[in-house]
Amino acid sequence: MNTSLAFHFGFRFNLRSYFLKAICGAVLALIALTSTQVFAQPKLPTPPIFDAHLHYNVEAWDYMPPEKVFALLKANNVTGILANSRPNQGSWTLLAHKSAPQVQIAPFVRVYRDRDDYGNWFTKPEVYAHIVAELNGEPRARGIGEFHLVGEQATHAGVAKIVALARERNLWMHAHVDDTALLHLLTLNPQAKIIWAHTGFTTPLASVAEILGKYPNVIGELSYRWDVANGNSLSQSWREMFTKFPDRFVVGSDTWVNQRWETYAETLAQYRAWLKELPAPIAAKIAHENAAKIYASGK
Repeated sequence: MNTSLAFHFGFRFNLRSYFLKAICGAVLALIALTSTQVFAQPKLPTPPIFDAHLHYNVEAWDYMPPEKVFALLKANNVTGILANSRPNQGSWTLLAHKSAPQVQIAPFVRVYRDRDDYGNWFTKPEVYAHIVAELNGEPRARGIGEFHLVGEQATHAGVAKIVALARERNLWMHAHVDDTALLHLLTLNPQAKIIWAHTGFTTPLASVAEILGKYPNVIGELSYRWDVANGNSLSQSWREMFTKFPDRFVVGSDTWVNQRWETYAETLAQYRAWLKELPAPIAAKIAHENAAKIYASGK
């Protein structure tokens, strides 16, 4: 074979070899990429959420052992919880679990030792003593509650003692109250720090705005506030409310019965549906930043 033919066939052979190597490399890269996609961890839902109304009540202890609770929080990208439980041992159990460092846990001291304390807890001196003992035993507690009051119940002397105790120790109160009872609490101390559970359920938005405008330490918690969204679409009235008071709202699951654990992911998905309609900085505040400040307040 002459020199020109040898060069010609050698060039063609090298060119073919080059293309074969390139094709093999591309195939291997595609296989690696596909494998990475198949075996990659599932993407967490966004935005992250700080669950500012979570109960770990005695009825849930067997149904949702701590390992299952923390797995559920992780799967739903929950970065923090405001834990208040009946009895308080539920919250202390979560706080002591090996997975607790993965989540910001803000424990509150619940006023109910058992169901017999519902409805008349504020009339029982032993309940007040119980609250003080729990606070002394758990110095990381960020607040007192959740507790329930309706209307004039908030004028009882036992309630005044709780408000005074919270202010003395710079604690938040998690109050499940109507607007009448809320205003009584704030009359006792206008500087009281209150998480308003459910933001009054059905309190008119004009009244909510008036209260938030007058009392800067009131935070509205949004579980069971069904009028926030029409379906999954944010209502215009609430859009305006969140725009005006972006630092004053938090979201929560309110796992007061086991059925709420069953629908936990659905509850958070409903929040995320309308949070996405807000500007990202406002959505982040409501989803997790505002509640994270409550957590940080007691560190």
